Amino acid sequence: NALLQGLTRMMVSWSHERFLPVWLRARWVGLPVSLFLLAVSVGAMLLSGMAGEPETFSYVRAGIILWWLVYGAVLLAQGVRPEKALHPDTGLNRASAACGGIVALGGAVGLLIWDPERWTVLLFLGVVLAVGLLCHAVRVHMLRFKSDSFRP
Repeated sequence: NALLQGLTRMMVSWSHERFLPVWLRARWVGLPVSLFLLAVSVGAMLLSGMAGEPETFSYVRAGIILWWLVYGAVLLAQGVRPEKALHPDTGLNRASAACGGIVALGGAVGLLIWDPERWTVLLFLGVVLAVGLLCHAVRVHMLRFKSDSFRP
């Protein structure tokens, strides 16, 4: 649920930035269109038979590892540069954020090392990270282009 809500918010905010189509901001039967599209895509995958496939469990493990990697990196960054993230900025907050980041990153690496299908998980992580970096690069380019056009 949190993943669907987070993705919905991200899609709506990207449509406000004109990175995604405007109709993703709309609501249909009280639900955001983007949430409806995500739920339909998950339902279509389940109906097509992916629910019982062995690859599905590899993708779930890869998703958990990616989740731990992201949160570990965020916590570690908050421990290193707390001036924008931690309020109040105390030594204890810095240390706990950095320790949490190290534990999460270590857990992700541990899960990856002891995963029985390590190469499938690594391939999935590589594809997800590559697509994410490509989307981020396009978004940065579009935002830079939009902000440069307003300069005299």
